[in-house]
Amino acid sequence: TFLLYKSYFPNRRIIYRLHNIEHIYYRKLFQTERAFFKKLYYGWESRLLKKYEKKVAPAASLVLAVSPGDVKKFQKYCPKANTAYLPVFLPHVSISGLLGSGSYCLYHGNLSVAENEAACRWLMQKVFKDFSVPLVIAGRNPSSNFIQFAKPYQNVRLVANPTDEEMSNLVQQAHINLVVSMNATGIKLKLINALLYGRHCIGNSAAIEGTGLEACCTLADTPEELKSAITKLMQVPYQRFDAEKRSQIIPAQFDNEANAQKLIALLY
Repeated sequence: TFLLYKSYFPNRRIIYRLHNIEHIYYRKLFQTERAFFKKLYYGWESRLLKKYEKKVAPAASLVLAVSPGDVKKFQKYCPKANTAYLPVFLPHVSISGLLGSGSYCLYHGNLSVAENEAACRWLMQKVFKDFSVPLVIAGRNPSSNFIQFAKPYQNVRLVANPTDEEMSNLVQQAHINLVVSMNATGIKLKLINALLYGRHCIGNSAAIEGTGLEACCTLADTPEELKSAITKLMQVPYQRFDAEKRSQIIPAQFDNEANAQKLIALLY
């Protein structure tokens, strides 16, 4: 985006692809980071990004956001920018969740990211403490501090650095995929993976609202709501009509060919 910042191509039609509203994302990292110097960095970077985005976005012919919710937020925050929605492009879209039941809940994500670690800590402390349902947490590079934090929880299993095959199996075999986020921008690819390849999915407002996928998930924000939703869904097998409901929503939204045609139309 530096070319937009310096206006190197004033007479070109340029599209700016917005994967996150970055200053909001960094502000959330600032709020969840525990290490002092990293926290300082994220806070300062959020302020710089806010100024930067307000200059870069209006210089583009079009800003394309990855979720309907981000379009609304960006239009409000940067009204001078011409903003529209274009879904992410996925390598393969197929509803292939296994019918029937699993025995555990799964949270997966990059555990070296402070936001994801904070979500896991919150789940363990507020939801799964003294709760009979097992929780599996899987992801890359958990810190030694986080590994120690998880040890006392008898119903929590931590899977560090799983292979792609192991992760796919964990997503498929789980009865419930939990998509809990502290950040309400962009679209969570783990949400899409959970809906394509997993059984039931529970998410909080920050993870699912404004994605267009709300009808495929169970919404739960508070610890009480999460416990209630988990307890109820653990008794309900994932059935064919659940998969058919997703098939009516997800492939239409993430149709690569149709979305490529939209992009081509926007270029000319």
